[in-house]
Amino acid sequence: MRGILKKNKPNKHKWPFQLLFLRDDPTKSVRVEEVEEINFRAFRAHLEKGHSIFITPKSRQA
Repeated sequence: MRGILKKNKPNKHKWPFQLLFLRDDPTKSVRVEEVEEINFRAFRAHLEKGHSIFITPKSRQA
């Protein structure tokens, strides 16, 4: 998987993402973050707790 995420050329144009962190608990809370880079350590920690994450590209305004 490491080879899939590695880029050969630097990305001059970063595309923003919306990350939706969903908690699998009685509150069913959702935290939304808008980022240009994904922190995979935080991503993994959230999943290891049994929660869910949705990733969607955020459209850029012209």
